[in-house]
Amino acid sequence: MSSNFLNIAYQGEFEDGVACLLEPSNQSDEIKCYALLYVHVDVSAGYANLAALINQLRQTDFYKLAVFAFTSTSAGTTQQELKAFSNTLLQCAQKNESGSSGFNTQIVWFDDVTTIDQTTPPFISLTYTTKDNYAGLYVDASSPLLLGNAGGTSRFLSVDFSKASNSFLYCVENKLALACLKNSDTTSLAFGTQGNPNNNKSALNFAATKQNIGNGFYSYFTITMDSTDGLVGGIDFTGVVQPGFTSFNTSIQYSAIDDSNKDLERFEYPLMVDTSQIAQQQLSSRIDPLNPLNQARTYFNPGDAVKFTSSFRTLLGSPINLEPSQAATAKPAQFIFYLASNDYVYLSPIGDFATSLPKAEQGLLYKNNLLCGLSGTEYLQFTAGTDEFRFVPSQPATVVVSSVNNKKQVSNLIAGKYVSSWLRLVDANNDSRQYYSEPNGQPFYASSSNDEALLSYYPLTQNTMQQETSSSDQAMAFPIACYSALSFADTDDPAPKAYYEYFESQVLSTNRRNVITKICNPGPPPADGGYPILQGDAKADGFFLTPLGYRASVSGGEWTDLRFAQTSTETLELNKSTDWKSLPQPIQDAFLTNQQFMVVSVDSGSNLGVPSLNLNLAGWDFNLTPPPKEDQILGSYHNILIFKSCTGNLLQWITTPDKWTNYDDFNDTDSDPQGNYLSNWLIQYCNDAIAAFESGNLAFKNFNQLINDVNWNGFIALNVSIDVGNLDPALDPLLGGIVLSKFFAHHVGNEATRAQPQTSTEDFDLESSLFALIYYNDPGYNPSTGQVVSPQSNSIYDFKVLTLTALFLKSGIASFSSKLMLTINELFGSKVLTNTSHETFPATTRLLLDGSVQTRGGVSVYSFQTPPHSDNYFYLSSGALSAVEITQAEFSITSVSGKSTVPPGKAIDSDFKFWGNLIFGQGVNLPAPNNTDYFDIFSYERLAFSQLDLSMSFTLCQTLTDGESTFTKSPLDFKIHRGAITVSNQISNISDQGNTNFNSGSNYIREDSLLSQFPMKLKNFVVAATDSGPPSNMGYSNLTATPITKANMTGTISGEQWFGLEFEVELGAMGALAPSVIFTAELLFAWGATSGNLYTGIKLPGLGPPDKLINIEGIITFGSKAIVFDRVEIQAFCNGSQTTKLAYVINFASIGLHILSLSYPPAGSTNVSIFGNPCSDSNTLPSNVGWFGSYIKPGTKPIDPPPSLTKDD
Repeated sequence: MSSNFLNIAYQGEFEDGVACLLEPSNQSDEIKCYALLYVHVDVSAGYANLAALINQLRQTDFYKLAVFAFTSTSAGTTQQELKAFSNTLLQCAQKNESGSSGFNTQIVWFDDVTTIDQTTPPFISLTYTTKDNYAGLYVDASSPLLLGNAGGTSRFLSVDFSKASNSFLYCVENKLALACLKNSDTTSLAFGTQGNPNNNKSALNFAATKQNIGNGFYSYFTITMDSTDGLVGGIDFTGVVQPGFTSFNTSIQYSAIDDSNKDLERFEYPLMVDTSQIAQQQLSSRIDPLNPLNQARTYFNPGDAVKFTSSFRTLLGSPINLEPSQAATAKPAQFIFYLASNDYVYLSPIGDFATSLPKAEQGLLYKNNLLCGLSGTEYLQFTAGTDEFRFVPSQPATVVVSSVNNKKQVSNLIAGKYVSSWLRLVDANNDSRQYYSEPNGQPFYASSSNDEALLSYYPLTQNTMQQETSSSDQAMAFPIACYSALSFADTDDPAPKAYYEYFESQVLSTNRRNVITKICNPGPPPADGGYPILQGDAKADGFFLTPLGYRASVSGGEWTDLRFAQTSTETLELNKSTDWKSLPQPIQDAFLTNQQFMVVSVDSGSNLGVPSLNLNLAGWDFNLTPPPKEDQILGSYHNILIFKSCTGNLLQWITTPDKWTNYDDFNDTDSDPQGNYLSNWLIQYCNDAIAAFESGNLAFKNFNQLINDVNWNGFIALNVSIDVGNLDPALDPLLGGIVLSKFFAHHVGNEATRAQPQTSTEDFDLESSLFALIYYNDPGYNPSTGQVVSPQSNSIYDFKVLTLTALFLKSGIASFSSKLMLTINELFGSKVLTNTSHETFPATTRLLLDGSVQTRGGVSVYSFQTPPHSDNYFYLSSGALSAVEITQAEFSITSVSGKSTVPPGKAIDSDFKFWGNLIFGQGVNLPAPNNTDYFDIFSYERLAFSQLDLSMSFTLCQTLTDGESTFTKSPLDFKIHRGAITVSNQISNISDQGNTNFNSGSNYIREDSLLSQFPMKLKNFVVAATDSGPPSNMGYSNLTATPITKANMTGTISGEQWFGLEFEVELGAMGALAPSVIFTAELLFAWGATSGNLYTGIKLPGLGPPDKLINIEGIITFGSKAIVFDRVEIQAFCNGSQTTKLAYVINFASIGLHILSLSYPPAGSTNVSIFGNPCSDSNTLPSNVGWFGSYIKPGTKPIDPPPSLTKDD
């Protein structure tokens, strides 16, 4: 067509939808025009003068181009609108130019003619190439004829007329027919992806058959022009399906999009197992290029002979055949287009299809049940051959996947961007049918009448679908999928297998059950709570059992209780209340749900019936009952019950609260209407457990495996209350160090239940294998770093349980560990120092004990003690006792009295026992020039002790409010029992200076200490209470210690608590008057706990303060004016050589002997010195003492002691 054809002049207006647009001639002396005949057909009004118009087209010398335009709007009447429109038509015409002779006829479809900017609208182009009486409009067979979706380029219509001859437009009952003389019976018609129209994989192919339209003419297709049809502009044809039909994936499909409307996943469920079954079947069809997705304007009707094996299956896997229904009231069986993505459409069934089974499988048991999804426990009763499938069009098929708080949420099916067909079952008899939806893999079984040990399947249901002809299809239809033709071998599959499983369990199954439940139960449940169980071939009375070991009791069709775990002493079950006939309806519904994921956080008093959910495992009592709504703290939940019988793992299900089973019935919808708070808490709860396991805490191994296991089904309770009022008594003392409001079991669940039929009844004996984990951390303790928040109180003692882990498997305790912390801020009346640094023996105020358990004869025996080889150094503010090393400690119960429920409560008494060493200071410095040495009277580097006892007592009280127990405890009361301490009197060795290796339980004295020179035997560790009085009350006389006096550390220790070391030292025999008695002195070295004063005292046989006199048989009196204790320099002969040594000496000054009234000596003074062995070393311990005496006449200068002493002196 020439380019000047675009410069067109307009003559006339539109008349009856026809406009003649003229092209002026270049010859000025002659008016000669070629016209573009435009026929506007409004699809809502039609065109009535088609026959006359066809005759007008035979004036071929006048018309250059004829266009039939089908639009949904008017082309407009203004010159500007006409010009814009004609220009668009001419652009289309240019694309199909036929040369300088002849003319084109085009059939074009536009959405909106007033805003056309499409360069590739759908059209059919026909080229006139002959002149005869019929003025035929022939097809240019050199290129395919394209018909794409309006405004799109992905689909086209290809009509192959290369075998036809003498094609022309013809009017048949006011339909525009492409007619021809009889030449070929069929021609190819394809509807598919733009490109090669013969590519069967990308096109819907038909062999269009000629239809006799009279007068010896035939037509391959017609286009409706008459508005009485209501489908103006649609192409009608009849054809045989070619193999390319599979390209349109005749299926049921669902799609997932994100919250921004972006496509994510597409789920295809092929309807036909083998599409070749309809490959040569006849279909009568209509295509509306303007409305390919309008089921009323574009559809394919299968013929009566079309029959195919569908992908639907019976419960036992029998294939279900489908064919168009022949019932008088049937809705036409058709295939229509649905949109599955922005550039993809597919075919799906609508209308009524008759059903049948293969003859070989018509006698099978359970043949009359339609499998609804992937689970064999979700099916719908139907009768093949009687019931028909009615596919209801344009039902919700879109799910929205959104991210909320980093959590994926999948919506229910909505009628959003994509729709599909749902299923309704219809039958001529209008019979009711049952819907069975038992938990996935967990249907109910019962003993058969012939053999009580043989369990037979007994389907239970509450859902009866009443077939009412008055009900709309939309009200009775439900979503479904067919799986048997799915294959995942092709890499082009829209979604992987796991996605299909997830989509079925999370979306289709839950939506289907919700829809069918509403269909079956449109009204409220009975007021008395009774809701009879309807059973197909099941008995109405008895006991029913699932593979998980859940036991249901049914009486007269009423479900009265549900038991889901049992031990030898207790059961976990839900019972009906005395006022109701059966269990509450929500419970029954939940346990007759195929994809059951039931989360229970509150007990409303009616939703659980009468729960019995108390459990004892190895002496630990658990209460699994969810609290009332007002006691369940939002975001800080406890006693969360989860029942799972579904596909997918627990971690997946907790993220989708909208998919949980009957959420509204078992949770607080006032505070958390969508379940987001509870879901987030569950996610965090599980993530914390995963993190603990990944950081090395093996206690969470089983839980971590469980929540990730797609095959795990059962029940589990989270953050479970522990009944601390009924613990094993050995565990009661731990409660003193536990924050009771934080003490819960991490989880309690059932691993498996063994069932044994009872011989006397139809009931079952159940034995459950339960598991649990208690994992407690003190709020102030970080187990990864070991950091502990210091007690806020200023108490002398404090006790905390830092960690406690108890793992239960097979209903018994498998492992137990705990870490206890005893804080000690004072020992022996002295403050424990925290700022003392010691490289080898660091300071502490805390004692850590580990807990463990052993099972002996089926009884759990708990022990709490410090780890082996632990050294805990408590440095003291005392100058005498500088530190206490605790090498071993034990913690145990001593007594329990009363009950926590009875005031004043349960009194719990316990006891810490300590073993270790007392580390004494070196005393005071000697006066100059020996001030670098010490007057080391306490001597001990290590003094082993045992049985230092610290008791701890408190009272536990329990209050019950609205069925919820609350436990409180009194402040801890500590008492140290030092009087029971035992010290060892055996000296193992003299410690070298700087020694850091000590044998446990051995005593070590320091070199150059008093005990290293004096053969003293430790008699007792003295503990004197505040009201015990001074040491003189124990018969001691003051022993003046010169270095201590000079250091101003001598003073009274009366009126305060004091401690001391009491020694014995053998001084020799007492003479002939007492030949068998060893003369033994007792020395006491004591210190005041408050004042820090030191006291040295001596006690000799018969000697009593304050006169320091020894009375012998009442006749002889021996006395001393003063007894002085000192450390002085002497010349000693050690190891063969003379050396200067510092020796400990006890001086008796001015002693005298009185016989009756006589004194000896009568004048002068006599002094006696008792000294130890100054030559003792780490290899030698002293065994005796030496005496040195001197007499001084009056007026005589005192003499010094001998210049040298050997170790044998």
